[in-house]
Amino acid sequence: MTNGSSKHGPLPENGQRPSGGLGTLRHLGGALVLLFIPAVFLSDVEPTGWGVVPTQVVPALVMFMLWLLLFDIVMSRVFAAAYGNSSRKRYRRVLFFDLTLLFGLLVFWGPFYLRLLVD
Repeated sequence: MTNGSSKHGPLPENGQRPSGGLGTLRHLGGALVLLFIPAVFLSDVEPTGWGVVPTQVVPALVMFMLWLLLFDIVMSRVFAAAYGNSSRKRYRRVLFFDLTLLFGLLVFWGPFYLRLLVD
């Protein structure tokens, strides 16, 4: 398992395994976003007990996910340009996935944050 190989076979020239998929962390992030979207409908409950989660915890995590998705979009563009044609298809898929999640968060959580700015 030396000389640029692993137990799964030789690594490509760029040193990354050709998974072709989005990766575990992106799938977990997508699952979190899918959990956050319905939580916006519970954001007006009384913030006591479990009501703290949709009124205070989830909005903070949504802001974190927005920044994380924006950073992943930028890095996907950087890596797509750096690796050229060999990985461009994968990073296009990553970019589409991230933009879809970002759009979903902005559509559902945008009015909540705008309401906070106005009040």
